[in-house]
Amino acid sequence: MSVPDFVTVPDLEAFRSGDDAAIVRQTQAAIRRYCGWHIAPSITETITLDGDGSRHLWLPSLHVTAVTAVTNGDTVLDVSSDLDWSESGYVPAVPAGSLSR
Repeated sequence: MSVPDFVTVPDLEAFRSGDDAAIVRQTQAAIRRYCGWHIAPSITETITLDGDGSRHLWLPSLHVTAVTAVTNGDTVLDVSSDLDWSESGYVPAVPAGSLSR
């Protein structure tokens, strides 16, 4: 599997020519790579996360506006009652009522 280039020769030529659109695209891409998420605008995504065995997962975002569905293994969680997710991207990995101590 080949790893795609961050910047191509045409990208570099557009940057050197002062192409404002190319500079904006490249700057956005650099920021998103650094942060690990798209930053803006608000988008709807379906993602799959692998947990580390702990009781929480972190979504790749620091500004979550809605969680519409969560499945943990074969268990579909009731988003309205089982999840206490946060805007900063925290989602519990297990339903609230199933935690044991």
